[in-house]
Amino acid sequence: MKKQLDQKQLLQEKLEFLAYLKDIRGLSIKTVQTYEIVLNQALKLIDIKSKAKIPSLNLMPYRKLIAKQNANTINKKIAALNTYFNYLKELRNYDFKLIGNDHIKALAKLPNPLSQDKINEVLKITNSKEHLLILMFYGLGLRLSELANIKLENINYHWLKVLGKGNKERILPLLPNLSERLFAYIASEQPKQLLFKEKDYQIRYILQKLFYKQGIKMHPHQLRHSFATHLLNQGARINDVSELLGHSSLVSTQRYTKISNTLKYQHYLKAHPLETQQTKSKPQ
Repeated sequence: MKKQLDQKQLLQEKLEFLAYLKDIRGLSIKTVQTYEIVLNQALKLIDIKSKAKIPSLNLMPYRKLIAKQNANTINKKIAALNTYFNYLKELRNYDFKLIGNDHIKALAKLPNPLSQDKINEVLKITNSKEHLLILMFYGLGLRLSELANIKLENINYHWLKVLGKGNKERILPLLPNLSERLFAYIASEQPKQLLFKEKDYQIRYILQKLFYKQGIKMHPHQLRHSFATHLLNQGARINDVSELLGHSSLVSTQRYTKISNTLKYQHYLKAHPLETQQTKSKPQ
């Protein structure tokens, strides 16, 4: 039977939720603290109407408080609240209607790829598993969840099958160097069913810690961005890149062409004789 939610329970459940984020989801202390700050501010302002058969929770008083903040900040805070309320519904068995939890339209951010030099710099300090993890991301353009769920039965020397968003399968070609390292790892570690025993959050932590040693703050998804951007910079067809990434629409892939064109323009300015002559002739 579904439980009814009131203001007192809303606050009490917060502590259990924060423990769930840390212990079950494996989020960092800093991320959990960010959730806590949002909840402490928002839960005091939420308007709860409990007289109806199904209580309603209205976030609009909190939305008014944060209305002047930029769209991305607002969306992050609403996403944190949605995570909390989904937890209450799905894991704590509460029944309620949520009002005012929709996101607002924000300007889409361009992907943030890592340079080839930075990736090579980190590859020099890796052990065999870390090296393979980077190559899998950067050499195949994988998502974190896709990498964490690769099954041994879906690997051969030339191709790799992955399960992407919406349970859509795609076949990716393995570069010879990547294939060699992949099968050396399998022979050494002898995994049973999944290629890697680590969960997605553990893989993320391994790579973030590794890059941080070189002074680089990153998320593994940036290696996927680098895969797409560098392929387009080298003249790969956008349709092919889109298929490799598992995009359902070319619109998603076209974001990378904006980066590619910007980089090409920067390289053009650095390389063209007219620009280099003008730079040299400027008084020091």
